[in-house]
Amino acid sequence: MPENVFEKKLEEQPTEKPRVLHSSDFIPGIVDQRHLSGDLKVVKFGLSADIPDGSSDIKIWFSTDTGVLSMWDGSAWLTTTLT
Repeated sequence: MPENVFEKKLEEQPTEKPRVLHSSDFIPGIVDQRHLSGDLKVVKFGLSADIPDGSSDIKIWFSTDTGVLSMWDGSAWLTTTLT
């Protein structure tokens, strides 16, 4: 039975330990948002028509066209108008 040359080549490749990426590893401006741990919330903003349906990770939304600040409570958006 002939030897599988491809598998042999893979076995000969050196292995590197994975490392955690840092924001300096990327071209500036390419990373939109960083991971935040704990109970921190990120406020996203845009038009009121673009507010997410609550199934995404976005839990606070500021509608720039209406001045309404909304927070997802788990079942509905609670809102207040900022003046």
